[in-house]
Amino acid sequence: MNQKHDYNSVRTKKKGNFLKMGLLSVVICLGAQVALANAKTNTSSEVTNGIVQFTVTGTVLDENGSPLPGASIVEKGTTNGTQTDFDGNFTLEVASEDAVLLISYIGFRSQELAITGLTTVEAVLVEDAAALDEVIVVGYATQTRGDLTGSVASVDMSEATKQPIVNVAEALEGRVTGVSITNAGAPGDNPVVRIRGFGTPNNNNPLYIIDGLQTTDPGILNNINPADIAQMNVLKDGAASIYGARASNGVIIITTKNGAYNQNKLTVNVDASAGFATVTNLPDQLNARQLGEVIYVSKLNDAIRTGGNVNSITHPQYFPNGGLPTVPSQLLGVTLQGTGE
Repeated sequence: MNQKHDYNSVRTKKKGNFLKMGLLSVVICLGAQVALANAKTNTSSEVTNGIVQFTVTGTVLDENGSPLPGASIVEKGTTNGTQTDFDGNFTLEVASEDAVLLISYIGFRSQELAITGLTTVEAVLVEDAAALDEVIVVGYATQTRGDLTGSVASVDMSEATKQPIVNVAEALEGRVTGVSITNAGAPGDNPVVRIRGFGTPNNNNPLYIIDGLQTTDPGILNNINPADIAQMNVLKDGAASIYGARASNGVIIITTKNGAYNQNKLTVNVDASAGFATVTNLPDQLNARQLGEVIYVSKLNDAIRTGGNVNSITHPQYFPNGGLPTVPSQLLGVTLQGTGE
């Protein structure tokens, strides 16, 4: 009986130990899950606090209250932007409540709009009549910029001539998209002008039209004074098709200045520029002996190439009687003496 009682007590103790271990495991698992949940919550809150976005909605209208679809809205100082939909509405997420929006539309003046914490804004753009009424020469006719639909680019010559430029090609450089200019290194050489790359397998020079006269010679750019140009337009692709096959590489139309009506006053414009040039890398020059050797070797190679007599090579200064070059030398002394009379 005593042994059976002892066995029951041992079995009861083992069951109690198992229950304690089970409860301890459950508590540990619950604690681990709670800690992991807190860690995730803290991480998500840190991420949320690190990235702050401010959403702005608005509408872009003209002076008559009509919506402007396709207007460009860009956050100032960034590349973050969007466009308005068909009803002139837009939605943009900006970095802060103090962001400034740059709003622009073709034919209208650009506008800067500070949101200053507003979530809904409204912008009214004013028409830029000067930009729409500008007359552009396109082929054999002229159009206003507001009616222009082809790929035509214009160069503001008043802005281009504010800095000294050597030829007309420098006025195009960096001012017209799709046009690349390569200036020659030698003075007087013609610049290389390419409109939207290479259009033909042979000659890729564009067609130049100066006051109605056509040419493909790029040297004409060196013969025109940039100050005499009133307007310069670049016709690309389909806009240049009016000139036929010669315009496959694009067209550059140059209109020079001429007289105007009621011009009863004389206007004189003087452009002057001054500068300094310093040679940075002078080549090493030959002395008299080295020059004589170079001339001799040159004549020797010519004689060998043509099958001539190498012994009859002469030079009037270095080797007049043939043979190896001889460097002449001369000393000249002058003495003046007075008689005292």
